[in-house]
Amino acid sequence: MPTRQRQWTWHARAGRLKAALESRTVYEDVLSYCRAELLDGNYFHAVFEATKGVAERIRTLSGLNGDGADFVNKALVVCSPSWC
Repeated sequence: MPTRQRQWTWHARAGRLKAALESRTVYEDVLSYCRAELLDGNYFHAVFEATKGVAERIRTLSGLNGDGADFVNKALVVCSPSWC
């Protein structure tokens, strides 16, 4: 495929992807974790990178260390003294 055609195809795909993600109101932070993988069409690794990035953001904001469901539950739980 000629270079000019490749550039047009890449820009068209990037534009469609951007519009689709904006319509789903995906946070810019999440996109920053996986933009390169999305633009390459590597959706498995895009999800993987986004998941790693979100986990790191939760660690930063919560001050907790860990990974997995128990970590997320602990970081995001809203406790009331009557039931915690």
